[in-house]
Amino acid sequence: MIVYVPQDVIDRLQDRLKTTPEKMPNALRKTINSVAKHTRKELPGRVHKVYTLESVPQRVKGASDFESARGKQFQATIVIKGYPEPLMNFDVRKQEGEVSAKARVLQTSSLEELTLKDGGKQLKAFVQTIKNKDKQGNTSYHVGVFRRMTAEEKRKSTSEKRAPIKQLYSTSIPQMVRNDEIYPQIEKDIKEELRKTLDKHIKSVMEGMK
Repeated sequence: MIVYVPQDVIDRLQDRLKTTPEKMPNALRKTINSVAKHTRKELPGRVHKVYTLESVPQRVKGASDFESARGKQFQATIVIKGYPEPLMNFDVRKQEGEVSAKARVLQTSSLEELTLKDGGKQLKAFVQTIKNKDKQGNTSYHVGVFRRMTAEEKRKSTSEKRAPIKQLYSTSIPQMVRNDEIYPQIEKDIKEELRKTLDKHIKSVMEGMK
């Protein structure tokens, strides 16, 4: 995600600062960096409106990085990386009796039972705590949403377990940000914030000239 100043805005800045053109580069960099930081700060709220992901501020912040505008580089970049999120990080209801575990990824969705048909079998999802031991003998516990593997998945698996299970995942944070309900709104916010912030920096320059 790149934050830059459109040419029409640069033209307006040049017109306003035509008596002190040396002030323009600094005003541009300050504007771009300010808007990029603001955009990164607003991302968790945008994601939360669409997805049920837990701990959104921490997860989105951890997945994003910021490269500021500096020197002759008049653009800032927000880099968002990440792998598919474990389904357990969304809205999940534990299995009850014969009913599979349920999950809801989108805020507008309802809880759906997680059952997959494989031939004549019904593979139900379940919430389970997995106990792990590292090479040093330290024990850790991991809670996730799992289901038994399909026949095809077993053939491709290297697991030696009799009935291997797999953890279920959903979409990644980069994919969430690219959602059609989120990304266009982010672009709109950037344009509005650019014009507002640029006016503030121009005003500061003009006042400094008095």
